[in-house]
Amino acid sequence: HGVGASVVNALSSDLHVWVKREGHTYYAHFKNGGQTAQPLTIINDIDPNETGTKIKFYPDFSILEKHPFSVEAITDHAKRIAYLTKGTRLVVVDEFNNTSEEFYYEGGLIDYVNELNEGQKLVHDSIIYAEGLYDSDKSGSKITVEVAMQYISTFQPRITTYTNNIVTIEGGTHEQGFFDALSRLINSYALKNNLIKNDSERLNKEDTSK
Repeated sequence: HGVGASVVNALSSDLHVWVKREGHTYYAHFKNGGQTAQPLTIINDIDPNETGTKIKFYPDFSILEKHPFSVEAITDHAKRIAYLTKGTRLVVVDEFNNTSEEFYYEGGLIDYVNELNEGQKLVHDSIIYAEGLYDSDKSGSKITVEVAMQYISTFQPRITTYTNNIVTIEGGTHEQGFFDALSRLINSYALKNNLIKNDSERLNKEDTSK
């Protein structure tokens, strides 16, 4: 994302960017912490349907200590991003060990939940999935929301939420809002079908998340 790229640029002696979009390949080159060596330039025309981004950088060891990159950490992150952005293909190439690994998940979050719940005792077979596009009250921009969930036979829920593909370990208003809405929906159904008798029996987040 933009903030991450700017930080990497600031800490790199060399950074190259190639972006494929709208029928062109764009290229830019930066040196010594973000100084422009080659402004954004169209270097060739491509199929209008072709998209993709490639970034190549060299850490500035006058600022950073020399530590080997963790291929495992990079690979795990690429795999997670592929789950979160369904239909996106990510390839991790380890030139030191001459290996590569590719990640592509057509089902996105559904495939993610399938992997997380592998080997678990499921309460129901199908994964509950919803996706929607909403207007932001503050900025006026569109917000895409995706949810995939499946109940398993455990009292320790495994809840993972993200904002802009960044994991929100401590939750947030997006997570709280989801469980508030889920609890209202389940309580409404339960009251309508006489599964609970009154408000004192209403379920809360602790109930609906397990």
